Amino acid sequence: MNNKLDNHQGINLAKSETAVIESLYQDWITAVETGNTDLYLSVLSENIELIPTDAPALRTNKDYGDFLKTVFVDDSFKINQIGDREIIISGNLAYARYDYEIIRTSKNDQISYPTIRNFLDILMKNESGNWKVTKHIWNYTEPDVIP
Repeated sequence: MNNKLDNHQGINLAKSETAVIESLYQDWITAVETGNTDLYLSVLSENIELIPTDAPALRTNKDYGDFLKTVFVDDSFKINQIGDREIIISGNLAYARYDYEIIRTSKNDQISYPTIRNFLDILMKNESGNWKVTKHIWNYTEPDVIP
C-alpha cells in the first residue's frame, strides 16, 4: 500500500476516534448538569478510579455511583469548558487533558460556588469497542477553594 494513503487513513481514524471520545465527554457534561447518575456512570469503566484532590480515591463504578447519589441530591451543576480538550490516542488507550469552570449551586439556599478545575483522564477502549474513562484525576487552581 501507498504510505501516503496509509497515513491519511490513520489520520482519519484518529479524527473519528477523537470525535467519539468528545461525544463521550458531552454525554458526561449532560449527565452532570441534569443530575443523571445512570448516564454519568455509562461513560466510566467498571474499574474506574477517581482520584480527587480533596477526598479519598473511589475505585469501582458502584462506589462512584453511591457517591454521586448524594452529590446530585444536594447540588446542581453547570460546566463551562475552558479552552480545547487535548486528546491523545495510542491503540486502545487515550489520554484526555482539559479544564472546566464548574459552578455548583446548593439546592437548599441557591448559593453558587464556582471553581476552576484541571482534569486528566485515561480512557480505555473495551472489548465492545467503546471508550470508557478508567482513571479520572483533578485538582483545583484556586488555593482557598472549599469543595
